[in-house]
Amino acid sequence: MKRQRVTLTVEQRRFLCLSIAEKARALNFEILETCIGGRHFHLLIRFLPIQYDMPTLDHYRSAKVQMGKLKGYSARMLSKSGLAPEGGVWSKRCKCKPIADEGHKLRVVGYLRDHSKKGAVVLSQLA
Repeated sequence: MKRQRVTLTVEQRRFLCLSIAEKARALNFEILETCIGGRHFHLLIRFLPIQYDMPTLDHYRSAKVQMGKLKGYSARMLSKSGLAPEGGVWSKRCKCKPIADEGHKLRVVGYLRDHSKKGAVVLSQLA
């Protein structure tokens, strides 16, 4: 590990939720749920259809690449705000799992919202 493990404060969690939502809108994603705890986060994102059909750009629309953009942007904004030192707050890589159906989505939403009981900041776009 190149740096000390980061534990996010509640203020940092709130800021990161808003930063991630801002960048997601710019990338044309719909964030349904954001859950940021002290040491990890979860997102439920709908990737909206793109306006072009260029197979060579598929890599740039992959979930992992897009998560990297969200993580990088939010970490830079957190540093620029003075809430964290430069050097990042997220670890490398992530796991991206597609939602199979409506029942699966509802279970994921419940799981993310339950994290608020453990101190996570949860931002929801769903009723």
